[in-house]
Amino acid sequence: MALDTSKLDALVAAYTSGALRVETDGTSITYRSTAELASAIRITAKALGVPNPLGSAKPVRTVALIGRKGY
Repeated sequence: MALDTSKLDALVAAYTSGALRVETDGTSITYRSTAELASAIRITAKALGVPNPLGSAKPVRTVALIGRKGY
């Protein structure tokens, strides 16, 4: 089973719809959780050399600095 963008598209469609079962080319795979499905999407995107369609895996942090002194 060769990887191509249609398989990645099927994985992303299942993830966005909330389904855990993905069917492509007559084969069916049922994932245990959305985290496992997201991991499959990340691995497939990396293998195809395309950016992760779900976005960055690193969380964004916001830091607020509040002080009383003006210097």
